[in-house]
Amino acid sequence: IMAADPDHLLRGDDAPPTLPLLPVRNIVLFPGVVLPVTVTRKKSVKLVRKAYAADKLLGVVAQLNPDADEPATDELHTVGTLARILKLLEQPDGQITIILQGQVRFTIEEQLGFSPLVARVSYFPEVALNPEVPGEFGLLQALREAATKVLELTPEIPMEARAMLDGIQSPAFLTHFLSSNVQLDLPAKQRPLQPPDPPPPALSPIL
Repeated sequence: IMAADPDHLLRGDDAPPTLPLLPVRNIVLFPGVVLPVTVTRKKSVKLVRKAYAADKLLGVVAQLNPDADEPATDELHTVGTLARILKLLEQPDGQITIILQGQVRFTIEEQLGFSPLVARVSYFPEVALNPEVPGEFGLLQALREAATKVLELTPEIPMEARAMLDGIQSPAFLTHFLSSNVQLDLPAKQRPLQPPDPPPPALSPIL
Protein backbone atom coordinates (compact mmCIF):
# COMPACT_ATOMS: atom_id res chain seq x y z
CA ILE A 1 0.00 0.00 0.00
CA MET A 2 1.39 3.40 -0.91
CA ALA A 3 1.33 6.57 1.14
CA ALA A 4 -1.46 8.99 0.27
CA ASP A 5 1.03 11.56 -0.98
CA PRO A 6 4.79 10.95 -1.18
CA ASP A 7 5.40 14.71 -0.99
CA HIS A 8 4.15 14.60 2.62
CA LEU A 9 6.82 12.16 3.78
CA LEU A 10 9.58 13.33 6.10
CA ARG A 11 12.83 14.35 4.44
CA GLY A 12 16.31 13.95 5.82
CA ASP A 13 16.56 17.62 6.85
CA ASP A 14 13.52 17.19 9.11
CA ALA A 15 14.41 13.75 10.50
CA PRO A 16 16.21 13.04 13.79
CA PRO A 17 19.98 12.33 13.59
CA THR A 18 19.69 9.44 16.07
CA LEU A 19 17.11 6.67 15.91
CA PRO A 20 15.96 3.67 17.91
CA LEU A 21 16.39 0.71 15.54
CA LEU A 22 13.86 -2.06 15.06
CA PRO A 23 15.55 -5.15 13.56
CA VAL A 24 13.19 -7.13 11.34
CA ARG A 25 13.41 -10.59 9.79
CA ASN A 26 12.80 -11.11 6.07
CA ILE A 27 11.16 -7.69 5.65
CA VAL A 28 12.27 -4.59 3.80
CA LEU A 29 10.31 -1.38 4.37
CA PHE A 30 10.50 1.19 1.57
CA PRO A 31 9.80 4.95 1.72
CA GLY A 32 6.18 5.76 0.88
CA VAL A 33 4.97 2.22 1.64
CA VAL A 34 2.62 1.24 4.47
CA LEU A 35 3.33 -2.14 6.03
CA PRO A 36 2.01 -4.10 9.06
CA VAL A 37 4.72 -5.66 11.23
CA THR A 38 4.17 -8.04 14.15
CA VAL A 39 6.69 -7.46 16.95
CA THR A 40 7.40 -10.45 19.17
CA ARG A 41 10.75 -9.86 20.91
CA LYS A 42 10.39 -8.30 24.36
CA LYS A 43 13.13 -5.70 23.77
CA SER A 44 11.58 -4.73 20.46
CA VAL A 45 8.10 -4.47 22.02
CA LYS A 46 9.52 -2.13 24.68
CA LEU A 47 11.34 -0.07 22.02
CA VAL A 48 8.20 0.28 19.90
CA ARG A 49 6.00 1.29 22.82
CA LYS A 50 8.54 3.94 23.87
CA ALA A 51 8.77 5.33 20.32
CA TYR A 52 4.97 5.34 19.95
CA ALA A 53 4.62 7.33 23.17
CA ALA A 54 7.19 9.89 21.93
CA ASP A 55 7.47 11.04 18.30
CA LYS A 56 6.28 7.73 16.74
CA LEU A 57 9.51 7.49 14.72
CA LEU A 58 11.99 4.61 14.54
CA GLY A 59 14.41 3.04 12.10
CA VAL A 60 13.51 -0.25 10.45
CA VAL A 61 16.49 -2.37 9.37
CA ALA A 62 16.58 -5.90 7.97
CA GLN A 63 18.75 -8.46 9.73
CA LEU A 64 21.62 -10.09 7.87
CA ASN A 65 20.93 -13.31 9.76
CA PRO A 66 17.20 -13.80 10.40
CA ASP A 67 18.00 -16.34 13.14
CA ALA A 68 19.83 -13.78 15.33
CA ASP A 69 17.64 -13.01 18.35
CA GLU A 70 19.35 -9.84 19.61
CA PRO A 71 21.35 -8.47 16.67
CA ALA A 72 23.79 -5.57 17.02
CA THR A 73 24.26 -3.07 14.21
CA ASP A 74 27.03 -5.17 12.62
CA GLU A 75 24.43 -7.92 12.19
CA LEU A 76 22.07 -5.61 10.29
CA HIS A 77 22.05 -4.24 6.79
CA THR A 78 23.69 -0.81 6.82
CA VAL A 79 20.77 0.85 5.00
CA GLY A 80 17.29 1.06 6.49
CA THR A 81 14.18 3.23 6.41
CA LEU A 82 12.89 5.79 8.87
CA ALA A 83 9.32 4.78 9.74
CA ARG A 84 6.36 6.52 11.33
CA ILE A 85 4.15 4.32 13.50
CA LEU A 86 0.61 4.99 12.28
CA LYS A 87 -1.10 2.55 14.61
CA LEU A 88 -0.21 0.17 17.43
CA LEU A 89 -2.41 -2.87 18.07
CA GLU A 90 -2.01 -4.84 21.30
CA GLN A 91 -2.33 -8.63 21.07
CA PRO A 92 -3.61 -10.84 23.95
CA ASP A 93 -0.31 -12.76 24.10
CA GLY A 94 1.74 -9.61 24.74
CA GLN A 95 2.90 -9.23 21.17
CA ILE A 96 2.02 -6.12 19.21
CA THR A 97 1.27 -5.34 15.58
CA ILE A 98 2.29 -1.94 14.26
CA ILE A 99 1.31 -0.22 11.04
CA LEU A 100 4.40 1.50 9.66
CA GLN A 101 4.75 4.11 6.96
CA GLY A 102 8.21 4.33 5.41
CA GLN A 103 9.57 7.88 5.23
CA VAL A 104 13.18 8.23 4.04
CA ARG A 105 16.22 5.97 3.63
CA PHE A 106 19.19 6.19 5.97
CA THR A 107 22.55 4.56 6.53
CA ILE A 108 23.79 3.55 9.98
CA GLU A 109 26.85 5.59 10.93
CA GLU A 110 27.48 4.55 14.54
CA GLN A 111 25.82 2.40 17.18
CA LEU A 112 25.13 4.48 20.30
CA GLY A 113 23.28 1.96 22.46
CA PHE A 114 22.46 -1.72 22.55
CA SER A 115 19.45 -1.98 24.86
CA PRO A 116 17.53 -0.39 23.28
CA LEU A 117 19.37 -0.43 19.96
CA VAL A 118 20.10 3.20 19.05
CA ALA A 119 22.28 4.54 16.24
CA ARG A 120 23.45 7.77 14.66
CA VAL A 121 22.26 7.84 11.05
CA SER A 122 22.55 9.92 7.91
CA TYR A 123 19.78 10.26 5.33
CA PHE A 124 19.65 9.96 1.54
CA PRO A 125 17.94 12.63 -0.57
CA GLU A 126 15.32 11.35 -3.02
CA VAL A 127 16.01 12.87 -6.44
CA ALA A 128 13.14 13.65 -8.80
CA LEU A 129 13.51 13.26 -12.54
CA ASN A 130 13.05 16.18 -14.91
CA PRO A 131 10.14 15.22 -17.25
CA GLU A 132 11.35 17.85 -19.76
CA VAL A 133 14.41 15.68 -20.50
CA PRO A 134 13.43 13.00 -23.09
CA GLY A 135 15.52 10.18 -21.62
CA GLU A 136 14.35 10.83 -18.06
CA PHE A 137 10.72 11.15 -19.19
CA GLY A 138 10.92 7.74 -20.90
CA LEU A 139 12.35 6.11 -17.77
CA LEU A 140 9.62 7.64 -15.62
CA GLN A 141 6.90 6.44 -18.00
CA ALA A 142 8.33 2.91 -18.04
CA LEU A 143 8.35 2.80 -14.24
CA ARG A 144 4.76 4.10 -14.11
CA GLU A 145 3.60 1.44 -16.57
CA ALA A 146 5.26 -1.28 -14.51
CA ALA A 147 3.67 0.09 -11.32
CA THR A 148 0.25 0.18 -13.02
CA LYS A 149 0.60 -3.49 -13.98
CA VAL A 150 1.40 -4.32 -10.36
CA LEU A 151 -1.80 -2.53 -9.31
CA GLU A 152 -3.85 -4.48 -11.84
CA LEU A 153 -2.44 -7.78 -10.55
CA THR A 154 -2.93 -6.86 -6.88
CA PRO A 155 -6.68 -6.44 -6.26
CA GLU A 156 -6.27 -5.66 -2.55
CA ILE A 157 -4.53 -2.35 -3.41
CA PRO A 158 -7.13 0.44 -3.90
CA MET A 159 -7.36 1.42 -7.57
CA GLU A 160 -7.32 5.09 -6.55
CA ALA A 161 -3.59 4.62 -6.15
CA ARG A 162 -3.25 4.42 -9.95
CA ALA A 163 -4.26 8.08 -10.36
CA MET A 164 -1.59 9.10 -7.86
CA LEU A 165 1.13 7.43 -9.95
CA ASP A 166 0.73 10.05 -12.69
CA GLY A 167 1.88 12.81 -10.36
CA ILE A 168 4.97 11.06 -8.99
CA GLN A 169 8.27 12.46 -10.27
CA SER A 170 10.52 10.28 -8.11
CA PRO A 171 12.00 7.20 -9.80
CA ALA A 172 13.09 5.97 -6.36
CA PHE A 173 9.52 6.02 -5.06
CA LEU A 174 8.21 4.09 -8.06
CA THR A 175 11.05 1.58 -7.72
CA HIS A 176 10.27 1.16 -4.02
CA PHE A 177 6.59 0.58 -4.75
CA LEU A 178 7.42 -2.08 -7.34
CA SER A 179 9.99 -3.77 -5.10
CA SER A 180 7.61 -3.99 -2.16
CA ASN A 181 4.87 -5.62 -4.24
CA VAL A 182 6.81 -8.34 -6.07
CA GLN A 183 7.95 -11.66 -4.63
CA LEU A 184 11.72 -11.42 -4.10
CA ASP A 185 14.14 -12.87 -1.57
CA LEU A 186 15.58 -10.53 1.05
CA PRO A 187 18.87 -9.65 -0.72
CA ALA A 188 16.96 -8.78 -3.90
CA LYS A 189 14.45 -6.64 -1.98
CA GLN A 190 17.24 -4.89 -0.08
CA ARG A 191 19.14 -3.97 -3.25
CA PRO A 192 16.75 -1.18 -4.44
CA LEU A 193 16.97 0.39 -0.98
CA GLN A 194 20.72 0.89 -1.38
CA PRO A 195 21.88 4.22 -2.87
CA PRO A 196 23.35 4.01 -6.36
CA ASP A 197 27.11 3.80 -6.68
CA PRO A 198 28.73 7.17 -7.44
CA PRO A 199 29.88 7.60 -11.05
CA PRO A 200 33.60 6.95 -11.65
CA PRO A 201 35.79 10.07 -11.76
CA ALA A 202 36.45 11.49 -15.18
CA LEU A 203 39.85 10.66 -16.62
CA SER A 204 42.18 13.56 -17.32
CA PRO A 205 43.27 13.81 -20.96
CA ILE A 206 46.82 12.74 -21.68
CA LEU A 207 48.80 15.62 -23.10
